[in-house]
Amino acid sequence: MAALETSTFSTDRIGPRAWARLLATPTADIFVARDALDLLGAAVVLHHARRRHARLYSLAVAEKARGQGIASALLDAAEANAEKRGAVGVRLEVRSGDAKTRKLYESRGYARLSEVPDYYEDGAAATRYELRLS
Repeated sequence: MAALETSTFSTDRIGPRAWARLLATPTADIFVARDALDLLGAAVVLHHARRRHARLYSLAVAEKARGQGIASALLDAAEANAEKRGAVGVRLEVRSGDAKTRKLYESRGYARLSEVPDYYEDGAAATRYELRLS
């Protein structure tokens, strides 16, 4: 999973130690998409006892698997699970300059909440989104 993050993101990656912690954390849900041989995508959703919203912490899809609906399938699983765990919504951040990813979230009903300057390690801004669950 760390290799998937490294190949997907240029900064702010989840490293091997962080993956080990996430896998052992009961407040983290991890969803994967794979074929017979390879990991095609992964999503990480964090939950907090004192917050009503789940947080989509990471969504990564392998380059060879893009355009096949894997991101949408991972989001379906993450959103359904967040609702099952009692969340009223899902929040996330995405690079403000990543128009393709922002379009994906907006097409799924995520509403733009705010812009956060200098959010990422490299100084890039983020756009915060929220999806209200039924």
